[in-house]
Amino acid sequence: MDKKCLRSRAKEVRESVSKDYRLYSQEAILYTLKSLLQKYQNVSSYISIQTEISTHLINEWIFLEKKLILPKVNEDELEFYQVNSLHEGYVQGAFNLREPNPTEATLISSDHVDAFLIPGLVFDREGHRIGYGKGYYDKALKNAVGVKIGVAFECQLFEQVIQDEHDIQLDYVVTEKKLYKCKKTSRS
Repeated sequence: MDKKCLRSRAKEVRESVSKDYRLYSQEAILYTLKSLLQKYQNVSSYISIQTEISTHLINEWIFLEKKLILPKVNEDELEFYQVNSLHEGYVQGAFNLREPNPTEATLISSDHVDAFLIPGLVFDREGHRIGYGKGYYDKALKNAVGVKIGVAFECQLFEQVIQDEHDIQLDYVVTEKKLYKCKKTSRS
């Protein structure tokens, strides 16, 4: 199955998740992340959209316990900003997404981020992912040293994800059911 078909299938599966299960999943993932992120201080998350796992509780916890860093699209690049408020200082950015307002947040180099929470549509247990097709995270995190953590519903895990040369591999995938530690694979 090609990436376009996988994206379409994953969207259908994700849309079928009930409201009650979404609430349970958000709390289960937060519980796992609290343990996983214990030793990290600068944590990049994201503001969830559509049928993604809600990051509302996750971002609240990070903001209170760590330094919350959120992405912003700037032309064809992803930038990271430490935010000063959970509820103020945002703008409608690229693709109509809620993003930090650069005049009210602090630009942070990806080198200074200890851990990245990364959205996507399709994941596998090896840490491969398919996002929405623009490659923002792949470009931004190509050389980043921080731990890379995919956040997904268990139903978004597929047996194998097609990878291109530029695709980054995650260190972990967190679902409501399990934490997957991903074994790094080398490309030939």
